[in-house]
Parts: sequence; C-alpha cells; structure tokens
Amino acid sequence: MLFVGYPKESRGGLFYDPQENEVFVSTNATFLEEDHIRDHQPRSKLVLNEISKSATNKPSSSTKVVDKTKISSQTHPSQELKEPRRSRRVVHQPDRYLGLSETQVVIPDDGVEDPLTYKQAMNDIDRDQWIKSMDLEMESMFFNSV
Repeated sequence: MLFVGYPKESRGGLFYDPQENEVFVSTNATFLEEDHIRDHQPRSKLVLNEISKSATNKPSSSTKVVDKTKISSQTHPSQELKEPRRSRRVVHQPDRYLGLSETQVVIPDDGVEDPLTYKQAMNDIDRDQWIKSMDLEMESMFFNSV
C-alpha cells in the first residue's frame, strides 16, 4: 500500500493498492518509515567532490560564460512565467477584537488640574469630594493593614 494523500470529505488517508490498482480511504494506518529507509536501495550513486576556492575563482580555458537569460529562454520557449495567484478571501477581524483597535481617547479636563497636596485639596472647590475620597482611601488602607 502507498500513502497518496488526505481525502477532502472524510478523516483518514488515501492509499493506493498497486496489485488491485485502486485508491481507498483508511483511518487505521501504520507508517513503516524506518523499515523503508533501512531497506532502501539507491538507484544511482552520486559522488560529491569538494571544490577548492582557487578553482572557483579562476575560470578554466574550457569554461564558457553564458548568460542565464539566454539559457532559460532557449530551454523553455513555450513556458511563460506566471505571477502567483492572490487569494480572493477577505480577511475579517474576529468579533472578540472589535473594541480593541488601536485608538487614543482624550478625556477633556477643561485645563483644571487636580490638587497635589492636602492643603490644595482643602482649598479646592470640590473640597467635600476630596475629603470623601481621602476617607475611603484611609479606610481601605486600614482594612488591608497597610
């Protein structure tokens, strides 16, 4: 059996049986990769030789310099280079991120600055609110043993 891919409409894998000459879907498969690699017989022997730097810098008298554009146009004259097709899918931001766009909110304060000291707070127009706020803060500190 040979694994050939994944089916679109179901789980499992597509397998080809060369004896029966048919393709079928199976959800129960065991891949024997190690056995295949261990028993693999190479069809040809490839020998790689290391080239020294001096040999790569100096072209020999038998070496010809050929323009790459000429080679590509001669070998494949009927093929045209096609740009990759762009996806037509429209990307939408998930609903959970709708309110989280990067915006800066400016809250107007009409140029009024908060008092920085106790004395300034006691002389402020909103004196009662500052006292109430300080009492709540002191109560919180007492409750938290700060």
